[in-house]
Amino acid sequence: MTFLAPVAGIIGAALAVPALLLLYFLKLRRRPLRVSSVLLWEQAARDLQVNVPLRMIRWSWVLLLQLLALACLLVALARPAVPGAGPAGSRIIILIDCSASMSATDGGIGPAGAPRTRLDLARDRALELIDTLGRTGSSRARAMVIALDASPRALTRFTSNLGELREAVRAIAPTDQPDDLAAAMRLVEAMTAEADGEETDDPAVVYLISDGGHAALSPQDRRGVLVRHVYAGPARGADADPRADNLGIVAISAQRDPDDPALVRVFARIQNAGPQEVSIAARCTLDGRVPEGGIRAVAVPAASAAPGGTIEPGEAGVHFTIRQTDPGIEQVVVVDLNREDLLAADDAAALVLPPVWRPRVLLVAPDSDAPPRPDVFLIQALEATEPATIRILGATEYAAGVATALQTGGDARRVPWRGFDLVVLDRVGPEVWPQAPTLSFGVPPTADGVELTGGPEPGGRPVARVIAWRRNHPALRYVSLDTLIVAPGAALRMPAESHADRAGRAAKFTELVDGTIGPLLIEIEHDTDAQDGAERVMRRIAAAFALERSNWGPDVSFPVFIANAVERLTESSGPSRLAWSIDTGARLPVVAPAAARSVIARTGTANLERVFAVSPTASDVATGLVGPLDRVGVWRLVGATQGAVEPGVVAANLVSPRESLIAVRPRAALGPGARADTLGEGLAADGRGRGGEREVWHWFVLAALGLMSIEWFVYAWRMRA
Repeated sequence: MTFLAPVAGIIGAALAVPALLLLYFLKLRRRPLRVSSVLLWEQAARDLQVNVPLRMIRWSWVLLLQLLALACLLVALARPAVPGAGPAGSRIIILIDCSASMSATDGGIGPAGAPRTRLDLARDRALELIDTLGRTGSSRARAMVIALDASPRALTRFTSNLGELREAVRAIAPTDQPDDLAAAMRLVEAMTAEADGEETDDPAVVYLISDGGHAALSPQDRRGVLVRHVYAGPARGADADPRADNLGIVAISAQRDPDDPALVRVFARIQNAGPQEVSIAARCTLDGRVPEGGIRAVAVPAASAAPGGTIEPGEAGVHFTIRQTDPGIEQVVVVDLNREDLLAADDAAALVLPPVWRPRVLLVAPDSDAPPRPDVFLIQALEATEPATIRILGATEYAAGVATALQTGGDARRVPWRGFDLVVLDRVGPEVWPQAPTLSFGVPPTADGVELTGGPEPGGRPVARVIAWRRNHPALRYVSLDTLIVAPGAALRMPAESHADRAGRAAKFTELVDGTIGPLLIEIEHDTDAQDGAERVMRRIAAAFALERSNWGPDVSFPVFIANAVERLTESSGPSRLAWSIDTGARLPVVAPAAARSVIARTGTANLERVFAVSPTASDVATGLVGPLDRVGVWRLVGATQGAVEPGVVAANLVSPRESLIAVRPRAALGPGARADTLGEGLAADGRGRGGEREVWHWFVLAALGLMSIEWFVYAWRMRA
């Protein structure tokens, strides 16, 4: 037992004990009275002898009881506390890990015979901790409950209502998300901040209840609070094997074959946390159907236990080559291990395979003749890229469309390039350049500060030849320009490599082809804000010459350049070419109908539904973020009102090597410093402060009251005698 205020007890004893004894030293003052005899007053004589000044105090049960009662009061004044009897501090944060690894079913057998999870054990530890909450200082300790996963959240505020704390603990549900302990500590810092800038010397104490699979905390992450770990996992011991039976998918990807888009190659990396090598038949499905080549045998090596409690998991990769019957539709690819183990969240992983995407091209050509006639080599090269559509527009019709949009207040729905992924300008220099990826021939992008120049060769021939080009640039791959001649010669004069264009946007200029009189081909990159708020890049590629003024059109390198340029200019405007998914801890931008106020995510595997808010924008759509999705699986997104949501399907996966490695962590592996294994051990992780101490001064006050009652009965009995 320790004393939290020993000085107060010493000072009280120095004042109270002498005062009590002084009452027995004082001489009684009696009124003189004449009597005939004192033979019958022997007791009065003895009283006179007792009250003689400076006489030794005679033994008395009353005095003993009074001293014992006073001693109990003085001990209570010194604030006695019992170590390890309860949580320390006046502000307690109960941080319960509910991440994916806490769903491992190795927590024993429940009352109904079903296996218990580590989260069940964590709830039990938290309820034990709440039951031991006692008094710290002059008021009851206040506590709060925080759930730890990818998005830590406070389930209560600081309260001394134990019933509210218990209900919050029981309400914590398991998730398939990784934990974010650093974010949890930032939340703790915000919740423990003192109002009006007041500070206290009593630091907050965080009881982290988990299986130890969280990331290690740095001193900066602790943010001035004491962190104690309460283990919630399977039994540990000197002879226990820390490895646990679990096989999980920790990485997955898929990509189309560039020459055969219907051919899809899927790769998955599998991690083994168990003590035995495992051989399985991994399965790959396409919209629930197993295609040809969708089953592969794989052997995953066992995990190895290293000294110090660390575990090196075994790993193996599996590769599938499957074929789509219709590459023009969106499909879901799922890799399944087809095996039961301690953790089900990582036994499968899904990808959304987008349809083969083709850009929509707007070609603006001179309209001196009706209909407009673009360069024949240009239209043939564009058609060879197999776009979704090519629309040819004359310069006059293009200008009229821009004028109509300006007359309606700049209505984006009326601009000619609306609905197109690429605008190609063939010898047409518009007054208003399209706010879309652009490929131009013979006209400079004046909106970006580029000018057209020209000049003859030293010999007097007005031609331009190529000196060098960027062979590694994506637009010039496999392109040879040794024989390119431009007559009459023309070049582009551009600003510095990086500056702001006339619209005030940041722009980057890159010279792609250098000619004898200056740059013949350049690229301009703009940073733009998409509807979902993400930063994207809009590009323009400009040639100083028209194709009819060069020998490039009939050359074999020209269609190769057009294919490269179309891919380069539309790679940020079109959907992803690769199969995609999100982690359960990530957020995904979505676009919904303008009338929608929320987006509903549903998954049929677990019959779950989640609602996320969206906000309308000036572009007649509503945008927002969906996620984090707390359970793995394929989620379907729909608007709260009529209308489709883009994307309509989301695959959420765990793919976390740390969560899949559900090893039994010994104390040495839980992090630097001493860690608490049970509530009674209570050692601070950073060495500061005491363990959990519960004040017991109220018991001494009750003992003093009991002794004083006994003293009164003894005194009354003696007076009666």
